[in-house]
Amino acid sequence: MSGCALLGATLLIGTVFALSFDSFEKLAQRHFMELSKSASDEVHSLLEPAGPILQECLALADQGDLPVDDPEKLGPRLAARLRSQKNLAWLSYSDDATGRFVGARRATDGAIVINRSNPKEDGGRPREWLVSLDGSQKELDASALKAYDPRAQTWYQRACAQPGVFWTRPFTFHEGARGITAAAAYKKRGEASPRGVFTADFFLDDLARFLEGVVDKRSAYAFLLERDGTEIVTARSQAREVSGPLIKAAVLELKQGPIRATAGAPSFRKISQGAEAYYASFDSIPVSANVEWVFVLIVPWQELSGANASHMNWTTAAWWCALALGLSSTLWGFWSLRKSRLQLEAAGFSTTFNEKLAGQLPADPRSPAPAAETHGNIPVVEVPAALLARAQDLRADKVLSPAPRVSSGERIHPALAGIPLLARIGQGAMGSVYWAYHPRLKTEVAVKVLSYILAEQEPEWVQRFYREAQVAAMVKSPHLVGVYDVNEDNGLYYLVMEYVRGRNAGEYARALVAEGQGALNEREALELTIAATTGLAAAHAGSVVHRDIKPDNILIPFLPGSDTIDQKRAKLADLGLARIEHHRVSLTDTRFTMGTVGYMSPEQALSFKEAGKPADVFSMGATLYDLLSGAPPFLGTSPFGVMTKTVEKPHEPIRNKRPEISVATAELLDKCLEKNYEDRYQSADELLAALTRCLERLDRGMQ
Repeated sequence: MSGCALLGATLLIGTVFALSFDSFEKLAQRHFMELSKSASDEVHSLLEPAGPILQECLALADQGDLPVDDPEKLGPRLAARLRSQKNLAWLSYSDDATGRFVGARRATDGAIVINRSNPKEDGGRPREWLVSLDGSQKELDASALKAYDPRAQTWYQRACAQPGVFWTRPFTFHEGARGITAAAAYKKRGEASPRGVFTADFFLDDLARFLEGVVDKRSAYAFLLERDGTEIVTARSQAREVSGPLIKAAVLELKQGPIRATAGAPSFRKISQGAEAYYASFDSIPVSANVEWVFVLIVPWQELSGANASHMNWTTAAWWCALALGLSSTLWGFWSLRKSRLQLEAAGFSTTFNEKLAGQLPADPRSPAPAAETHGNIPVVEVPAALLARAQDLRADKVLSPAPRVSSGERIHPALAGIPLLARIGQGAMGSVYWAYHPRLKTEVAVKVLSYILAEQEPEWVQRFYREAQVAAMVKSPHLVGVYDVNEDNGLYYLVMEYVRGRNAGEYARALVAEGQGALNEREALELTIAATTGLAAAHAGSVVHRDIKPDNILIPFLPGSDTIDQKRAKLADLGLARIEHHRVSLTDTRFTMGTVGYMSPEQALSFKEAGKPADVFSMGATLYDLLSGAPPFLGTSPFGVMTKTVEKPHEPIRNKRPEISVATAELLDKCLEKNYEDRYQSADELLAALTRCLERLDRGMQ
């Protein structure tokens, strides 16, 4: 038996030593790949919002939505666009012929300032105006500002030489507006030379903090490069000085080889500089349609492997010795086993020994039975089998990665407060919504989960999350989606809501259009809107303003036991942007435009804090218009263009699109969509009464 024990021990030792031969190297490589991939993904996400801004400005100017020839109108338009983007610090337009400059910048307190100058007027000294949320302007003292001609700037000249968007190196254009500056030349149709240049500055505080955190932990060096090797954003470790020749070697690697080894993954290289060895990764970052940056991460090999460079050769030699020792021990074990077997056979125990070795004799009753395969210490939660049959595997869901796990049946599910999440049913910018089973209430529920990244970066969203639950608890109606609980579990903030088995109105309308049936008929659209407005009336009765009414926020339940929708039981959902009217309480930041373009009222587009009950009436009217026509009343190629049309241009009458719609319903829509809120229905109660009259007239066959 000693031979068996020796064999097992030597096999284990031999295997360990055999696998240890380059295991440190492979582990270091794997760890670096994971580190580099996560860092690249984060850089992608932080830069993603920046790309479309300039191209949107160019498209708007080309369509005439940005009046580049009228500085009186261009300044407020740029200010409105700037206010809607958190990380945007500056927007400007510079005229190539005269050097005229019009810009909007964000002050340190979040206010928006319009700046204008012209080299041919008043010595080119700028003038500035402070812009309020309602669009009013107050001129500021700009006597201390120096003359400025953008045409003399390198970024301006380089932008004019490019056929499309061009991203310049970072520089400080105005104090507090540090980041990446983008420049795009603008040409009129049919003209060869550019008329001017649009510029935009982006705050990169989040990116800089992230890169600093990466390099400080690993004595690394991280930077963004233009394709020509020009550095854009740089983060260096304070613990280790990365040599200049090493940086040049990395740039040379970048220029000589392809950026990506495989699609969707950074290209990994190993770079040596004297006695030092480094890992480097190169990842292409698409910034716009014709511009790419490169994210480079360099980490010393020793920081990943734990080895010292001067001992690397000795370590390798030790691995070879360990491997030889393991093989020798294994051979010794086999020899000892053979010797033990010969001794047993000589003693007459060969049959017994062979049978025991083969497992043919019953096991010793004193030995414990082998443990059954279990899910370890994961709690078990009872979920009906019918629900488990429709469940998804959410263990790889990134939003739920910090969530605890529970076991039900043969599967493991992420869970919050013991509520197993079974499937994802919706996803948005702030998180995801999941179908779940509440084991204590014995019912299906919907759980909205706030992105943990958003919760860490924007704490006010956590407050807004709790606010949504508090507002929902204030108003009760069978036509409002109920909220059961709001809490936090393992760093994830979640909202437990009523689960509505059915479809949302936007999804239903789009499905009809896709099937060639057109939009909803008038009766169906009116019944659905009446149900949603009933819920809105309950909210208004509690002085709660919704501020985000749209087809996707109206849920239509199925009839019991079928897949047929019941529009008369529709429910209004998502009070995430709601506020209490008389308290003027809102968790949305004054720098952002909140709501959904195409459905929000003109006053909400200009100043969402002032949006009251008539703004909800406008949004409900826009929703009814969409259900009847297949599109909202205001359309455009960009959010800014849609907002501009909402504020300035009339909607197309519904009967132009669908002549069969009754006159009463068309007049109701016209009243809901009035630009001046005083000309609309003043509350959901008034709108509900008008909708009911339209349906009654339709029942009587009246127009």
